[in-house]
Amino acid sequence: MSVVDFLIYFVSFAVFIFLVYTVFNKRFNLFSNKKKNGFLILGLPDSGKTTIWAWFRYIILLPTQTSIKINDEEVEIQAMDRNRKVHLIDIPGNPKIRPQFSQYLPICTGILFVIDSSKISENYHSVAEFLYQILVSNLVFENEIPILFVCNKRDIEKSIDKSAIQDILEVELEQLRNTQSNALDKHDDNGDFQNEVFLGLDGAKFKFSQLPNQITFMETSFTTSVDKLPVIVGTSDLLSWVMDQLDE
Repeated sequence: MSVVDFLIYFVSFAVFIFLVYTVFNKRFNLFSNKKKNGFLILGLPDSGKTTIWAWFRYIILLPTQTSIKINDEEVEIQAMDRNRKVHLIDIPGNPKIRPQFSQYLPICTGILFVIDSSKISENYHSVAEFLYQILVSNLVFENEIPILFVCNKRDIEKSIDKSAIQDILEVELEQLRNTQSNALDKHDDNGDFQNEVFLGLDGAKFKFSQLPNQITFMETSFTTSVDKLPVIVGTSDLLSWVMDQLDE
């Protein structure tokens, strides 16, 4: 082997080692952090996830479009006399991307599941399917991660209230539970076996109250008025909920 070939081999190997170290070090730092302050923002496309993420990030209403990448950033939020740093992770609702939420569960303090309350009467099955995947996740169940259902877009005339949305989801989740074979081992995205938890109580109609997780339903609206001024409803309660999870 010539000196030139040796140098090329050595440099290539060094670059490879550096890249491997960078990737594994980043993942280790992310998941070994003892302080859990992560909040996952999940839901179907166009439900308002990125609008809510941007509101937390900038405290103003910004125009957004359907995300094709994960928005992942630590920001400082303030409510009354409380200041906290939170790690906000907005996962796109695209079916090919949204399963990545499971990677962030080890640092997750709470989940914001965003629902378009003006479309839930039409897409309730798709909403329930994604929600089912979240609820039967081992980490969500075992860590009893609190879940806030953000019933968004309540300013739209055909939207329905949070009580009706809760009823719809409970019925649909029960049907999904009955059609799923939880007795069989499932595979995760890496091909490894994982055992899903059973949703609710065996032999009883499903109710959110049967879950070990703290469940909250809240109504919000992020829009603009005729004179282009922001009209934001429910954000004080939203902010308070996040703060409360960090204080526990």
